Amino acid sequence: MYQVQSCIEAVPSALVIFFSVAFFATIDYLLKRVSQNPNSLVYYLLFSQLVVEPSKTCVEINGNHPLTTDLDLQTTNSNGHMARPNKSDSSKNNKNNKIWKMQNIFLSEIHSIVSGPLAFVCVYLRPAMLEDVVSTCTPLALRLICFSLGYFVHDSIHMLRRKVSTETIELLFHHFIIFITYGLAVVQRTYVAFAVVSLFMEVNSIFLHARQLANLRRANRSSIVYRFLCAANVGTLVTFRGITTAWMVRWIWSNWRLLPLPVALLGASGLVVISVMNIVLLARLVKADYFTNISNSQKAKAS
Repeated sequence: MYQVQSCIEAVPSALVIFFSVAFFATIDYLLKRVSQNPNSLVYYLLFSQLVVEPSKTCVEINGNHPLTTDLDLQTTNSNGHMARPNKSDSSKNNKNNKIWKMQNIFLSEIHSIVSGPLAFVCVYLRPAMLEDVVSTCTPLALRLICFSLGYFVHDSIHMLRRKVSTETIELLFHHFIIFITYGLAVVQRTYVAFAVVSLFMEVNSIFLHARQLANLRRANRSSIVYRFLCAANVGTLVTFRGITTAWMVRWIWSNWRLLPLPVALLGASGLVVISVMNIVLLARLVKADYFTNISNSQKAKAS
């Protein structure tokens, strides 16, 4: 174990960040290549269900099944009047958007699978991280923060290359806070344990992204697997996100007078943003996965 820690410590933090960005960029490039090869197995598993009808333009809301509106079929011609676009072009653009979203969520899933469990490994190897979140720092924990920082850098670039939407702005603001907090932890070697604890939330992201991938592939919402994903998603959101956020808020509140004012304000503002996002996310998930299903079943019985 000592030799492993020595090897990890020998890797510079900047190199880990660079490797992380390069790793996710490589996966993104491979996914783009696969999306252009319909005969491959990976294409069948990820992209085969993303084909949409050429006569419709679909809009996906909160990871649910696509909705089609007549307004989405309209565009402006050279005379400034509303005109209907070429059906094949709209279908192609919509499929490209879905492929991009599939790639983005798949990369997020990889990050969650790696960072969430590793955060618990870091705390298991050094339990003192939960007692002293300011100065406790291990080589593995520091490199994990660097790996996550590299992912958020790549994800920000990946989103900025597409059309900026309201959802994108929300995520970019979240990433901006991550850049500051994780960046300070890496540079100053302080609050590394606090950053590692925040990665406990990535356990919920594993199920959250899996649900999004299932919806993009138009999975059967009444299947046992999908229902398990919905239940696990809500359950881990309450536990790994809710309890983790509450623990972090309690720590900030208890140590407010002992913290430097910039650190206290940064931590408090970041936790406020995360708390609001968690509450909104929980409300959207419960409404989409439970109340919508109840409403649909009642309508089916009435008909």
